[in-house]
Amino acid sequence: MNSLERVRNSARAFFPGIAGGKDVGAASDAELSKILGILKEVQSSMGPAPKRAEYMQIYDRRAFVALLSELMLGACNFCYWAGRANCLPAGGSANLMAEICYAEGKNLAGGELQGEPLGKLFSSIVQGTINRVAVSGLPLIDRRIINLREIAAVGEDRCIEFFGHLIEGRPLPEVMDELLRLLPVSFAGDIFLKRALLFFHQIYREFGLYSRDEMAKFPMPTDYQVPKMLEAYGALTYSPRLKDIIAAGEHLPSGSLMELEIRAGTMLIVDRLSELSGMTIGEIDWALWFTRKKVTTPYHLTVTTDY
Repeated sequence: MNSLERVRNSARAFFPGIAGGKDVGAASDAELSKILGILKEVQSSMGPAPKRAEYMQIYDRRAFVALLSELMLGACNFCYWAGRANCLPAGGSANLMAEICYAEGKNLAGGELQGEPLGKLFSSIVQGTINRVAVSGLPLIDRRIINLREIAAVGEDRCIEFFGHLIEGRPLPEVMDELLRLLPVSFAGDIFLKRALLFFHQIYREFGLYSRDEMAKFPMPTDYQVPKMLEAYGALTYSPRLKDIIAAGEHLPSGSLMELEIRAGTMLIVDRLSELSGMTIGEIDWALWFTRKKVTTPYHLTVTTDY
């Protein structure tokens, strides 16, 4: 069994059937069908499937820098709030983290190291990103730096090899397992593998690696925002006590049954919405995330490096 199969098996363990778990349930297909129009409307504005970037070639310097930047972002993309949802130290967000992780690559790829070997690019980019994160003021800086140092310790040769496998289009279950073996501290600790899954969704969206058909059933990377949207639309149902906890801004412990049920239910409901709509899992994820500001109800709060 590969990691993609295991992650769905884990979700089913916490969310068995339509009844769901103790505090989180799922709507019927008839109820789910009511939100398909919303998803389709958003999908219509998303444009065609991404085209493969021409520079995505093995040993291409631009490809190396782009994939390294995305790998660092995947390793550091978690928990931007502190205490409560609207407290964002240093204005933290995934967009800010992306700016930090791409900054060194943008500087060096076209700067004085343009003619230097990839090894020097690698060291400069990773260390420069560590330096930027260290003074960013974001929450959980120490954990972000641990993950970046893991990438540094792996070294450019292994990263080049892994990036080559992505560019070649090796089977997704194979390269997913390779990522988890390569960087276990950064990506393997989450039972639902959110940031590892998101890394592959991102390299599809940004660079056109892998095809729409290959990515169609690639699992949903579960976090805060999509469960909020699914609950607001009636696709997820919460018990009264869970609703009260979320409304009060109380924290759900990482790994608690409530938190795991929310994330498991999200993954499996998005699977079902994909089956009912013909949209890919990534398209549903993007549609719900893109419209997240239309729903003002709070999301669940968990201090975690998983998402």
